[in-house]
Amino acid sequence: MQLQGAEKDLVEAASTGELGQLDLPDKETRLLEFVYLLTVHSYKNSPEQVERLREAGWSDAEIRETVLVVGMFSMFNRVADAFGLEDPNYFEKEKRGEAIVPASKPS
Repeated sequence: MQLQGAEKDLVEAASTGELGQLDLPDKETRLLEFVYLLTVHSYKNSPEQVERLREAGWSDAEIRETVLVVGMFSMFNRVADAFGLEDPNYFEKEKRGEAIVPASKPS
């Protein structure tokens, strides 16, 4: 994982989900916890979770944008997984008539 301009320790902590190691203000930590919740356990979201973000200083517009971005990336990841978009030449293969939907995923 690479975060543009970020220190290596920050990238490692973010990529492993160890938010306590990030040394971020509470406002940003709460937002990242919310992003994690939406990504992994979206069905557990509640009005109380949203209220925690408001209490931390996030506006409704910022919360709404966060939800939309998380949802968009979730959709992109599912489409990429379904069509095997790991290969950067995916669209070129399609133009050549090669199979682009993997028969099975390696385990």
